Amino acid sequence: MILKIKNYLLKKRTLEDFHQFILENGQDWNQNQVALFLEMDGNIKKNGDFYFIPSDDKTDRVVKIIDRVIGNKPAIPIKKILEKMDKDLVFDAAEIGKIAEKSGKYVLPNKTVIKKI
Repeated sequence: MILKIKNYLLKKRTLEDFHQFILENGQDWNQNQVALFLEMDGNIKKNGDFYFIPSDDKTDRVVKIIDRVIGNKPAIPIKKILEKMDKDLVFDAAEIGKIAEKSGKYVLPNKTVIKKI
C-alpha cells in the first residue's frame, strides 16, 4: 500500500482526492485521519491545497535512461543500461533493477534483464 500511496502522490492531489483514493484501496479512514496521515509523513509536502511527494531527480533520470535504451525492444540486459548511465549516476545492477520495478513500467524476469510490462 505504501508504494501505491507514493506513486499516487507523485502528482499533486487534494485532500479529497487522496481520501477517495484511500477508500478505493480498502482503507476505512475518515477525512481527518487522512489529513493527519498527510501532515505527519515527512516525505509528503503541501503546496496550497495540494499534497505531493517530490520526485527524486536521480531515480527519474535513471528511468529516462532505461526508457531511452530499451526503446521499442521488449527487454534489455541491465548491463546495457549501465553502459549508458551518466557519469554522475552511480548505481549497480541491483539498484537499477529496483528503480525499474518501482517505476511501474518494467519487471525483472531475472536479475540481469529489464522487461517492459
